[in-house]
Amino acid sequence: MTTWYERNKEKHDAATKENYRRVRADVIEAYGGKCVCCGEGTPEFLGIDHIFCDGGKERRDRGLSGATLYRELRRNGYPKDRYQLLCHNCNQAKGYYRVCPHERTRQSLNT
Repeated sequence: MTTWYERNKEKHDAATKENYRRVRADVIEAYGGKCVCCGEGTPEFLGIDHIFCDGGKERRDRGLSGATLYRELRRNGYPKDRYQLLCHNCNQAKGYYRVCPHERTRQSLNT
């Protein structure tokens, strides 16, 4: 295998990147194609959010991140009870502050 890989590294790497792009696009589409918090729809800005803020634990315990997580989501029918699509800004804000500023604004408007 090593010899084959050495001779075909570029072909292998290109196929791997294309597969990742395809799986990621499927996940984004399955989760609605836009951030559930702010509505951002640019695919490069979107990622999967662990609703219960347990992504770190999942990465440590199950080794799920990136393409591995995307394939697991696809294999399990894109579960919506533990995962959602957020843009990276909303996801980071949620990670740091436990709530995105957009959500805080919505909450203050509803009180």
